[in-house]
Amino acid sequence: MVILSLKGKPDPPFIGQVTCYTRSAMIKWTPSFNGGDSQTFVALAFRIQQEDSRSPPIADSGMHREYETQLLNLQPSTKYTFNVVAQNKLGNASSEKKQCETLKGM
Repeated sequence: MVILSLKGKPDPPFIGQVTCYTRSAMIKWTPSFNGGDSQTFVALAFRIQQEDSRSPPIADSGMHREYETQLLNLQPSTKYTFNVVAQNKLGNASSEKKQCETLKGM
């Protein structure tokens, strides 16, 4: 008996919540199918199509649980677009984009 296992790029993760603070933002997401291979996640913050912050790679534990990370070094009173990218050795998939404006600085 031969069992074939098809592998491919992961399915996009789902962003559950983005909370903006003065100079940072907290992103929470849930992974989707990993494509049959181990995956990692990277959270990104963009301002006017320029990447402003990136999390270090976060390994998927294989448990279908919520993940979170904080993106630092953001500008106060600025609208950012956030997304999470799932990556495995066969490709990557990006979550939907969420927007949030950082709080006014003092």
